[in-house]
Amino acid sequence: MAIPKVKHFEITLTDKGVAIIAFNRPARKNALNGEVYKEWDRSLIWAAQSSEVKVAIMTGKGKFYTSGHELAPTPDADESKLEKTVKESIVCVQSLLNTLINFPKLLIAAVNGPAIGFGMTTLALCDVVYAVPDAIFFTPFMQFGFCAEGCSSYLFPNRIIQPDNFIDDVVAIATKTTNFPPTAIFQTKDLIRARERETLMAVSRSECELLQER
Repeated sequence: MAIPKVKHFEITLTDKGVAIIAFNRPARKNALNGEVYKEWDRSLIWAAQSSEVKVAIMTGKGKFYTSGHELAPTPDADESKLEKTVKESIVCVQSLLNTLINFPKLLIAAVNGPAIGFGMTTLALCDVVYAVPDAIFFTPFMQFGFCAEGCSSYLFPNRIIQPDNFIDDVVAIATKTTNFPPTAIFQTKDLIRARERETLMAVSRSECELLQER
């Protein structure tokens, strides 16, 4: 299954089956928008379905993991267009959250810098979170008048790794897991997630509905 062609991510696959999905908008501090959500979702669906992928890593290019959702509307956006854009983004967000909640393989976050807003809250949907010492975790929802998102109203890094060889160290750890029997990983992850899957899906729907009202 071919690696998807995306604009805002750099996707690589090691010969051991480790997929690295990296936010690739460093000039925008890896900010998120509707197009990024769609590509993120596509990238994860590919990783979930490809028989070549055994474990997936999410990380960022540049100094940020992600700075969260882009708040500034386009200069020529009128209110009706902005409302349409928001609704479309929320649909993309909910689809992405469903993909994260139901991701069947080992999913690792390698937080290489600040993780803000949605970029931070979705870390709780990963199986393992690694971070560099100066990573910042920030959810400014209340300050901007938004409700919680990314299932954060229900659901935090597991280990700090020095920045010099950060992503290489995380890939080395992930590579070790490719020797584990895939069925054992799938079954164990399903056991862990099964108890809360429906709750997380319901929480995601409720959060997206409230965000749309804003």
